Amino acid sequence: VSSFLDAAECQHIIEKATPHVVRSGVSHMDHDVGKPATNWRSSSTYFMASDDENLRRLDRRVEALTLVRKTHQEHAQILRYERGERYSAHHDYFNPKMYAKNKDIQEMTEKGMFNRLITVFFYLSDVEVGGQTNFPQAGGGDPPSDFDNCDRGVSVFPRQGRIMVFYSQDPAANFDEYSLCPVRFGCYRMSCHSFT
Repeated sequence: VSSFLDAAECQHIIEKATPHVVRSGVSHMDHDVGKPATNWRSSSTYFMASDDENLRRLDRRVEALTLVRKTHQEHAQILRYERGERYSAHHDYFNPKMYAKNKDIQEMTEKGMFNRLITVFFYLSDVEVGGQTNFPQAGGGDPPSDFDNCDRGVSVFPRQGRIMVFYSQDPAANFDEYSLCPVRFGCYRMSCHSFT
């Protein structure tokens, strides 16, 4: 959706989040425990509550678009990517089998509850180059061999006010392997995850 937010709304979110952004972490799969988060991710993050009327109005618009209530959404995750920063290809859902030793993920996903179903990306800024969200397996195909490469599949480029919606699970709650996506450097974005 190309003009979901106006410039003032984007600026409000950026100004509100900027003092709070810190280095992004990752939830490590069992085989990656102990490795630095920067192996995959080098952005900055802030999980922001909808604590003013501008943000609550935006929540209502997201509810109307996705048909998912705010009560079934996480706080908005504000992400800042500086030049050269990225998030290697990943899924937005948590496969409990890959996090068997992670007590928090196990509790969160117990009986299939509270796993990520849908992601809404808000692009809060324009960039001169880069910034795209890439889906290397769009339309099928094998996983990429280079998890930082955005040259195959489908890419969505940031434009201030644009949003992108994608699903991590199908209607039967099966994980969508084709939702694998890396993110390139260079923009502010807001991510809103809804869970089942």
